Amino acid sequence: MRQGFTPPVKMQYPIKAYPPIYSNNDKVVMWKSGFLKMVAPTNGQSVNQIIKTARVKEVEPEKEPTPIQPVDLTKDIFTVGELVSLDYASYPYLLEKFIPKGCISFLAGSSDAGKSLFYLNLAINIITDQKEYIGQEINPTYGKVLLISTEDGPIALSNRIKKQLNGNKLLTKQKERMLVITSSDGLVERVKKILDHCSVDLIILDAFGDVFEGDINTSNHVRLFLKKFDKLVKKHNTTMLIVHHIAKGKENQAANKGQLLGSAGIEGLAREVLILSKDPSKPMKRTLKVVKANYASEEDKRISYELLFDSKTLTYKSMGTALKELDNEVERKNPGRKVDWEKVEKVFELKKEGHSGAKIAELMDMHPATVSRWLRKYKDQFET
Repeated sequence: MRQGFTPPVKMQYPIKAYPPIYSNNDKVVMWKSGFLKMVAPTNGQSVNQIIKTARVKEVEPEKEPTPIQPVDLTKDIFTVGELVSLDYASYPYLLEKFIPKGCISFLAGSSDAGKSLFYLNLAINIITDQKEYIGQEINPTYGKVLLISTEDGPIALSNRIKKQLNGNKLLTKQKERMLVITSSDGLVERVKKILDHCSVDLIILDAFGDVFEGDINTSNHVRLFLKKFDKLVKKHNTTMLIVHHIAKGKENQAANKGQLLGSAGIEGLAREVLILSKDPSKPMKRTLKVVKANYASEEDKRISYELLFDSKTLTYKSMGTALKELDNEVERKNPGRKVDWEKVEKVFELKKEGHSGAKIAELMDMHPATVSRWLRKYKDQFET
């Protein structure tokens, strides 16, 4: 062996029973009692001389990293280390784009919009392990729902549920997955007792006006009342959807959070506010609009979703149409002018069928330049 060697480095050998010895050019390595022995450079000495005189260093086997303990999201004090350890690329949603987890959301609409059927359809999809609703992914943990219905009793609910099941039978385990309360008496305490013994993915309250105690136009009254439920939601790591009404005289307005009946404190505490509206010219068509979303992207906040209502099964499905609200931009450039979204949609349907711009213009009785401009301008909305 030659002299003048650099200090040895750790050798990677399978652990063997003592006393096997290995010579590796510049150093000698041996194992003893399961620990790696690093021996000094040989400097021309024989292996036996090295073993007798060399100072050795024991190197402990590398330990497995300590598993990261999950953070308890039901507590109310966190270290910054716990916060940065949370593994969420984006805020989690129970129903993607519409209902964020761990907070209160509102669903509002006029009396004939079909709000009750909308949330009941969602609840049935959750308890029957469906993967999506209205074209969006459902992400439940328990597959359970707590429904508080002060507007509809057991007979009405029974009829609606059976129609929405559309002849399908609930499995034995699914029959216990949705609890229904039909009275507002001692509501907060009753909900607390249920949550203490049963974890649910979603609490649905229909309707806010029936259970609210105080002046609905006073912000402090509204917030104090909602805080009771917000505390339960956070403590039990669940989600709540509260159904509410549109104020009288505001039914015909374009969907906005100012339409909600009562104080602005309602939408102030809610993390997401949805408005479901009915198309007066098309009875089976609904529009679902996100008018407030603390956790959604700016892009998603500007989109309205078109839904189709099935009057036989009382269910909703996506029409596959998401319309960006560009009316303000159009009006700013052309005062008084509105976008004819149905016409725009038809143009893209014809394009999808393979028609050229010139043919679309002929079929739609439009100028070819207008067709061309629409296809460029609204491409992102209709070709996603």
